[in-house]
Amino acid sequence: MREACLRPGASAPPSAHRLAATWALDPEHKSPGACATARLCKCARARNALALKQDPPASARAVQFLYTEMDRLRELATIIQSGRAVLFTGAGFSADAKDRTNQPLPGSRQMIGDLWRMVFGDDQPDDSTLADLYDVALVRAPARLKEYLSNRLRVGDSPLPRTYAAWFGAPWHRIYTLNVDDLETAVARQFALPRPVVSVSANAPSRHHDRDHDRDRDHDAALEVVHLNGLVGDDPQQVTFSTMQYAARLCAPDHGYEQLIEDLRTRPFVFVGTTLDEVVLWKHVQLERQHDAEMPRRHSFLISTSLDRARQVLLDTHRIHWIRATAAEVAEQLLAQR
Repeated sequence: MREACLRPGASAPPSAHRLAATWALDPEHKSPGACATARLCKCARARNALALKQDPPASARAVQFLYTEMDRLRELATIIQSGRAVLFTGAGFSADAKDRTNQPLPGSRQMIGDLWRMVFGDDQPDDSTLADLYDVALVRAPARLKEYLSNRLRVGDSPLPRTYAAWFGAPWHRIYTLNVDDLETAVARQFALPRPVVSVSANAPSRHHDRDHDRDRDHDAALEVVHLNGLVGDDPQQVTFSTMQYAARLCAPDHGYEQLIEDLRTRPFVFVGTTLDEVVLWKHVQLERQHDAEMPRRHSFLISTSLDRARQVLLDTHRIHWIRATAAEVAEQLLAQR
């Protein structure tokens, strides 16, 4: 179940050796991430001790959960250090970033209001969804929509939290994101990262590049960030927001998601800022399961402060285990000690 830390002579590329060797070291060069993991485990113990105190019966199940959570934190540190893990981010991951006008990047509710005014002016808003409003804007105001996406989803030069440098500086094999914003570009502008970052739009064929060299990348290779729903700067028709766009992606094979599923088969994942409710993602997971009922999966982890019980059970069946923490906590305790 556990991924061993890289050692000289292992089969991973030199880049993984170098990054894993420097990643998560404390200033005294103790065991990689050991002190950081211990601190986060201490937080987990304190959090669970409070829960047990509030519930005097303190069932065996609660105690078992405490140790399970600490085990997961240790394994999370191990798989990231391995250099084989893949980071997968959702909307919550970009919550602390700001656009070029120093406004927070818009969430779904903000975009609903903005697109409503774009296509319906001052009319009284109703319960129109973001997906439907995006469809209407594509028809009624394509130029204004393109300008809106460019202005509001490009990350500006306002100082970003250093936790982003920790996330993008870890030795990931690849990063996938559901986000359209260019957060990784802004992070690379503001911080000295161990590797250059290359943004790839899964929706724009002209912006794809050959991935055949991936298994043989040398230590100077870039960290690839694949935008599954398109990237700011794409034509608005190629950025997946609308009902019809999602429907179109359900009707045909999708190159970006096919690569994602292959990575899910063979590599551990760390999910941040998402509860994995993407229909297109689960479509490709199901297709793969039908093709290969015994599809092997690495143990992966989802970072979130909360997760409903049914979703926990669903994700556990896919070997995706919940770690109750914020992205900032993980970055500060497991990633930032370099």
